[in-house]
Amino acid sequence: MSAVALDEVAELTRTALLGGAGIVFQATFFDVAQRPEDPEAGDPALAFVGFADFLRRTESGEYEVQDTKLARRVKVTALMQLAAYAEQLERVGIPVASEAVLILGDGARSTHRLADISPVFRARRSRLHEILLDRARAVGADGRRESAAPVAWGLPTSPRAGGARSARPKSSARGTPAHRWDPRSAAGSAPRRRAADDRRGRRGATGDRLGGHPGRGDRASGARAAGLAGDAAGRRRTR
Repeated sequence: MSAVALDEVAELTRTALLGGAGIVFQATFFDVAQRPEDPEAGDPALAFVGFADFLRRTESGEYEVQDTKLARRVKVTALMQLAAYAEQLERVGIPVASEAVLILGDGARSTHRLADISPVFRARRSRLHEILLDRARAVGADGRRESAAPVAWGLPTSPRAGGARSARPKSSARGTPAHRWDPRSAAGSAPRRRAADDRRGRRGATGDRLGGHPGRGDRASGARAAGLAGDAAGRRRTR
C-alpha cells in the first residue's frame, strides 16, 4: 500500500474508534515518522505500519488490544506486537486498557499487563532504530551511500545478537552465547542447515548489523522479555 492509502485506512480506523465501535478488526496504524528525519545528520525518518487483529471496547470505554496466533504458546515477539499497537492507540488519542490479550492457536487466551511488556518493547524498538540508521549511514569507498557494500552475515563487523526464540543470553550446548544470533533463524532455517550453508559459503547478503553485543541495558531488557514469555503459561489463560 502507498503512504497515501495507509493514511486513509489509518484514519478510518481512528474514526471508528472515536465513534465507539465495539470491535475493530484489522485496525491499521501508520506513523510516517515514528523517528523523525534528522537533516543535519542525514538520517531518514523511520515509519511504523501495523495491523492489529482486534481492538475491543471495554465497558469503561477503553480499547483492549487483542492479537491472534496459530502458535499454542506465547512468544516474546507476539508480546512486542501487543505493546506496539497499544502505543499507537495512545498516539492517536484513544484510551487504552491496561491489559492486552493473545488468542492462541488452541483457543486459549493469554492476558498481559502493558506495564510489564511496554518497557521491553521500547528498548527493542530503540535498538532496531539504531540498526536501521547504522545501515542508512553506511557509505562506499567513494563516500556515497549508494555504493555501500552489501552486508554478509557473520562478518566481524556485523555481530549477531538478540535470539529470536529467547531473548535471555545463555550458552548453548556448544558454548556459543545465545546473543550471537543468526538472522536466518527468523526465517525458520534450522541450525544444522545454517551450519551446512555456511560451510558451502551460502551466507546471505542483505541488511546491516541486525544486532550487536548487547550492553547492560540490552541484557536487562532481554532477560525481562524472556521472563515474560516464560511466565506466560502461568498467567490467566481461559477458554
